[in-house]
Amino acid sequence: MLKLLRRIACAICQNEPTLEAYDNWVRQQVGDIPRYQTTWGQVKAELDALGLECMIKNDAPDFYVYHTDEVSLARMAPYLTYPADYYTQELDIDCDDYAMWSASDARRIFKVNGIYQCFGDMPDGYHAFPLAKVGVGEYKIWDSNAGFLCAGKPFNFGDYDYQPRKWK
Repeated sequence: MLKLLRRIACAICQNEPTLEAYDNWVRQQVGDIPRYQTTWGQVKAELDALGLECMIKNDAPDFYVYHTDEVSLARMAPYLTYPADYYTQELDIDCDDYAMWSASDARRIFKVNGIYQCFGDMPDGYHAFPLAKVGVGEYKIWDSNAGFLCAGKPFNFGDYDYQPRKWK
């Protein structure tokens, strides 16, 4: 489905096939989203309390963290999920890249930097997936590889046997 959406977006943007045109199209599809502000220290404290290890050992990357709510994340997540055929072992493009793309595209398209790379366990073993702040002490995860059952649909820790352990 997302492949079809991307093809439609490209067709819409044919007169102006730029990243900016695509981003504008995605924002139109998702609609307005609320953005809330907190601090890196608050995010780190919340995730520490949830038992997740922060993999960033030095200074915070950003003092302020901008996040959205659960309803808006559910609208955004399909556009932060990528075709399974991007996975390429010989190029070392794998799950952590997918999670990083979700985080960076959320920053670029939606101006939300409260989405991170998360590492943990799932039924197939150790895996990386996006982690998003959606409220005070509230976080959701999803798989950003469209080849997985829970791709593009945010869910709670433990659902689908996804258990986060670390983040950055």
